[in-house]
This record gives sequence, structure tokens and C-alpha cells, in this order.
Amino acid sequence: MTPRHFGLYENLDRLSLTIKTGAADIVVGRQALAWGSARVVNPTDVLAPFAFNELDKEERTGVDALRIRIPLAAMDELDAGFVAGDKLKAGNNAFYLRGKIHALETDISPLALAFRNHLLLGLDLARSIGRAGAWLEAAYVIPDALLKNGPAEEPSYVRASAGVDYNFNPKIYGFLEYHFNSAGRSEPGEYAALRGTTPYRDGAVYLLGRHYLSAGTNIQISPLVALTGLLIANLNDASLAVSPALAVSLAENIDLGGGAYVGLGKSPGRDPGSEEPSGRRLLSEFGAYPDMIYASFRVYF
Repeated sequence: MTPRHFGLYENLDRLSLTIKTGAADIVVGRQALAWGSARVVNPTDVLAPFAFNELDKEERTGVDALRIRIPLAAMDELDAGFVAGDKLKAGNNAFYLRGKIHALETDISPLALAFRNHLLLGLDLARSIGRAGAWLEAAYVIPDALLKNGPAEEPSYVRASAGVDYNFNPKIYGFLEYHFNSAGRSEPGEYAALRGTTPYRDGAVYLLGRHYLSAGTNIQISPLVALTGLLIANLNDASLAVSPALAVSLAENIDLGGGAYVGLGKSPGRDPGSEEPSGRRLLSEFGAYPDMIYASFRVYF
């Protein structure tokens, strides 16, 4: 049977030119733009974000941008940039201004980001507390703040992640993180109403609830074998997402790995009046996630 269509697709992650001057570094082209100290959910990272259950994503997707980084002191800088959206349409582009200073033994990074006519004001704090690390990353988003007619009727929303991490010994690392999402809902029956709203359409929000607690660990079983684990709990509907993974180094630059993403919680129930396309009503968030098991073989060169 002769195929009717043939497609060849590529995704160029990196292709950029850096110009170094006495006052600033200028980077233009396809590059990675990633912000925030949080480990699981980054509220300020809306340009090319990661979801916790993405497969085969060792490298962050690049964006087309013009970036200017101006050093202000040994550990301080000012970062400004323009990110080109689809067909360079005004409603698809983004502009940002981000600072980074070190004061009171804390890394402080304020952010102002205009994206798709929305305005995001963010703050990222990271520091050490004794032998542990701590962070707070927060974003306040005003939908359609840059439209000529002013903000839309959709309310502003807040997202914030706070956590601590600790190296128990050279082989065991762990962290805890709490995430608050004011764009979400407290009741599973209200999750379907979130489809098409600004946070979920444009703001890179994908978690449906309001309160989450995450725990993660990395255990170096041997120099060649590492075990990682992640657990995310939706505190509103008592559902869980569990992700264990094992990586084995077979040789230099050759790795074998495998893992799973498992959702635990109440499965969707039948409801003829549901807004879900399947005609089913969500009874929990992670209970509706499909279980996935994967294996990987990687050769680096």
C-alpha cells in the first residue's frame, strides 16, 4: 500500500550567536530561557515550561529570542529580552526584564514579563538555611493587561512554590515542595470548567487543583546506578502521582534507564451532563492520568 502523505519534521533546539561587549552580552537566535528555583512547578517559567511527566526531555525546548545580559556586580545582573512568537504577531510575542541580586545571603530575582497581552510579575528567592537549601518562587498574572481595552473579566491569579532540599549524605538527596495555584479549583467537579481559561490556555498552568505537596529523592545506589523518585499529592482531592526511575551507566556515554508515571486516585465516573468530551466526570485529578511505563537507551556523542 502506497502512503498518501509523507512528512519530515525537525525541532532545532539551539542555534544562537553571542556578541560580547564591554557593557553586556547579547545573544540572538534559538536559545533556552528558563527561570525559577522550584524543583517541580516553576510559576515564573511560562515561555517553554516542563510538565513533571514529560518523556524524553533532557534538553529544554529553545525559543527564538534576543537577549541582553548586563553585569552589575560580581553576583548581580540585569537581563532583558524579546521572545518572538508565531509569525511575530503582537499577541504572540513576549518581552521581559529580570534582575538578579545577592543580598542578605539570598539570591533575589524579580521579574516582569509581558506575554500574549498578559502581564506577569514574579519573584524568586533562594538561600541556604543551615545545611539545607530553601526557595520561594511566586508569580502574579493579570490576564489581558496589555490590551487597549484594559484587563479582561477573567480574574488575576497567583501561583507560588516553596520548598527545602537536603543532602543527607553523599549518596542520598531529598526535597519537599508546596505549591499553591489560585487558578485551580478545590472540588474535582469544577475541574472541567477550567478548560479554555487564560491560565490553562496561555499561562502554562496544567495542575487543576489549588494545593499540592511534592517529595523527591535521588539515591546513588552505586557509582553506576541511580534511583530517583517523585511523588506529587493533590491535597484537595487526595490523589497522587508517583514517578520512580532507575538509570544505569553501561559504559562511558552509554546509559540504560526505565521508569513509570502512575496516577492514584478516584477514576472518572460516568456523567451524561459532564463537560468532558468523554462524557465522564472527574472525581480526582491524578486518578484520571494514564499509567505509563518507559525504557530508554541513550548514546551520547
